[in-house]
Amino acid sequence: MSGLAEYTASVKLHALTANLWGLPWPVSCDRVGRKARFAELLARIRPDVVGLQEVWWPWRARFPGVPLHVPLSWRDAGLAISGSLASDSRVDLVPFRHHRGADRLKRKGILHSVIRVGDVDLSVVVTHLQAGRRHAAIRFRQASALRALIERIKEPVLCMGDFNFYGADDGRSAELLVAAGLRDAALTTGSALPTFWSGDTAERFDRIYVRDGKSTSIAVRSLTVLSGRRNPWSDHAPVSAFLEVSD
Repeated sequence: MSGLAEYTASVKLHALTANLWGLPWPVSCDRVGRKARFAELLARIRPDVVGLQEVWWPWRARFPGVPLHVPLSWRDAGLAISGSLASDSRVDLVPFRHHRGADRLKRKGILHSVIRVGDVDLSVVVTHLQAGRRHAAIRFRQASALRALIERIKEPVLCMGDFNFYGADDGRSAELLVAAGLRDAALTTGSALPTFWSGDTAERFDRIYVRDGKSTSIAVRSLTVLSGRRNPWSDHAPVSAFLEVSD
């Protein structure tokens, strides 16, 4: 021992993911009011990183106090990231090659960029997988594309979004993410609560995953589902996690 204490720098990070139910009327309702209330939520809790789904253009203008980063050439992806991008980083979208039904009308995929957390670069990935219980095989292909992307990333990873996983039906897809090194924050903290309700069923569609980097670790300190079945923002409940990034 040299007598010098080993020093580890750590930074606390608040992450939030939300599907904003941006489909047009009559599929969804009160879009203008819901977006205004969600903007108020962001202003109140001030998360460091936000991953959004179904935030179709021109809804970006509904959040003037929160800059949303989107790839301008893929406006219909419905995906956006908010956070302090690292120097010279860009926001890229990998569109899914496989999709079915109404999902064909929009270019769902995988949005990713790099944010700066203290002295650490953190890769942020936001995604929205195929909807519909009967389409587990499509989600498996999409999860395979997500795994391939995650495995190419060298930095630590924060991955979040609407995965549309139906329990055991999508077990193979969930296992693909584990194989990519991702840890489910809700399972880590024992907070695996439903985030979406339809009829008498409740599902945990909205999730946050983390993966350590080569010399950087991400600890999940807490995870909270911010509302129940009826909430003022969406038909999905936003999910919030407090993380600690250590280099």
